[in-house]
Amino acid sequence: MNDKELLLWLDKARLGDESAFELVYQATHQDVYRTVAFLVYNKQDIEDIVNEIYMRMWRSFPKYDPNRRSAFGCTGSRSVLSKIGEERPGGEFASLNETAR
Repeated sequence: MNDKELLLWLDKARLGDESAFELVYQATHQDVYRTVAFLVYNKQDIEDIVNEIYMRMWRSFPKYDPNRRSAFGCTGSRSVLSKIGEERPGGEFASLNETAR
């Protein structure tokens, strides 16, 4: 699926078309998973974050502005950063505060 087609399906999903959302999911899941896996190493955390990204996307459709398409990328970034920030020092990830020092 090319970007133009993906944007058309996103617009349909925004209007509540669940089958369009499923197509968006199928077209993007592998790339989203790969990106999260680059940043997070625990398989369960990766799956949780990817699921959270798509849940947030679905819930945010009523506020979706087609003129600001990059907003969905921010959802993914916030999900990953939230998960990393939850980890305790000494765990798999240092907290964001520890990393910033």
